[in-house]
Amino acid sequence: MKITPNIFFVVILLFLTSKSYAQDATKAICYRWELTSLSMGARTIETAELRQKKNNMNMEFGEEGACTVIPSIQEAPIKKNKWRWEEEGKSIVIITLDEKNKRVNQTFKVEKLTPKTLVLSIGDNKNKEIFTYKNVGKVRK
Repeated sequence: MKITPNIFFVVILLFLTSKSYAQDATKAICYRWELTSLSMGARTIETAELRQKKNNMNMEFGEEGACTVIPSIQEAPIKKNKWRWEEEGKSIVIITLDEKNKRVNQTFKVEKLTPKTLVLSIGDNKNKEIFTYKNVGKVRK
């Protein structure tokens, strides 16, 4: 197959656009996020119930790939993880360690990312969980 200058230009443009989107998505996600609701199938747990169950938590995404999970109760430990983009910013992989210090990669689909809202999902139709966060400020130094 012969590559014409037009096809080459389109390929380069698509590459640059996808790279630019991932950079813009990184700027948009690198904040502190507070969990406001969690949906599991037909059941949705809102902020008040999350706080009552002491399951409400914040997440911070740093530009260098740091992901910190901060629970709402002081007795629970803060978890320091890593994160990275996949599929040009359409999915985010959070890399954690389990109880046996084995590396676990969890891939979340980015359903929505705006300056005020982050919506992540994991799982498929029957086992899908949707996490909705609100932006609560810049990442702590």
